Amino acid sequence: MVATLWGRREEETHAWENTRGALWMGVAMGLLAAVGQSVATLMMKPLMSTGIDAVSASAVRATASFAAHVLLLWCGLSLSKLKNPLNWKSLLNTALSATVSMVIGMTLILQALKTGQANLVAIFSSIAPVLLLPLLWAVYRRQPAAGAWWGGAMTVAGSAMIMSSKI
Repeated sequence: MVATLWGRREEETHAWENTRGALWMGVAMGLLAAVGQSVATLMMKPLMSTGIDAVSASAVRATASFAAHVLLLWCGLSLSKLKNPLNWKSLLNTALSATVSMVIGMTLILQALKTGQANLVAIFSSIAPVLLLPLLWAVYRRQPAAGAWWGGAMTVAGSAMIMSSKI
């Protein structure tokens, strides 16, 4: 929350930094996504404990998501349609992001759920975005705002406190 509220510089002019639409809707969608991720983790733990292959489970998950998106597209839902023309750079960035996050990341999370505690897997997977701050600095050659660092430090410290307690 700290990183979201104070993690932006005033001189940032990129379109992604602008709030378009109702802020409460964005907050509501973020909370809904968090609840969905939590419920999915709790649902996947018993399945992964059966010994199912994490790569296969990840492939089924991605295929189901793709099928749901195609169904929404065929139904004519405007949210499922492109807003801007697709170019090769956007396609490459999307494919790279999907490969790292959805293919590799989700497969590792599912593998961790096979033998690990669901609460610990959820904690470690949720702090992954915080670990990207140095990468953002390296790629964009601009230090993230102080609020982003403060929020990241609080996330790591809170996770460390949870991990150091008797779970």
